[in-house]
Amino acid sequence: MNVIIRRYASEDREALRQIAFDTALMGRSAQLFFDGPEFIKDVITMYFTDYEPQSIWLAEIGGVVVGYIMGAKDEHEMNEVVLTKILPHLCVEFLRSGILLKEKNWRLAIGALKSFLKGETHRPDFYQEYPSILHINLKDGFRGSGTGTALLAALVDDFSRSGIKGVRLGTMSDAAAAFFRKSGFSLLFHGQLSFLNEAAGHEVPGYLFGRKLS
Repeated sequence: MNVIIRRYASEDREALRQIAFDTALMGRSAQLFFDGPEFIKDVITMYFTDYEPQSIWLAEIGGVVVGYIMGAKDEHEMNEVVLTKILPHLCVEFLRSGILLKEKNWRLAIGALKSFLKGETHRPDFYQEYPSILHINLKDGFRGSGTGTALLAALVDDFSRSGIKGVRLGTMSDAAAAFFRKSGFSLLFHGQLSFLNEAAGHEVPGYLFGRKLS
């Protein structure tokens, strides 16, 4: 396959958002656990596409976007934007659309609250060593082709040249965990995300990986 790795452009926004939705649950659709595609697309992608698009690369084959990697060079700066700009938007959409009234969604919310109370969503703070984060996904049928490796190389090279000393990511997939280990990432944390077990059909792990850069 002739894969082109290129920078994100504004006209790629919907293609990227659709891949994010279609691959949200360990490579499978977010529809398995949430009813409300546009809301989930906003949750996953809005910071990157609207506030740090310069840290997005796409994989394109035959003129079709088949994967992406999105990064935030400083997690604290990202969190500030999320709290002050994105979260208010999401709250308005949440109330306006009646999303919580849908059974699949309130069951997920109850499960997420239980996971929170059990401490499953707590993660150690690795910001000092790994101040940057990334998120990567490929359409089904394009994993294992070297496309993910090429996307990762583009972001790592840019972040390294920017003087960033480390980048980290979270994943729920054992297959993805193996990929990141092979790509020079170290396991920082391993937990469980039981609120997604029903949708996935099995126990869902929560991995954190980090890689030192410059």
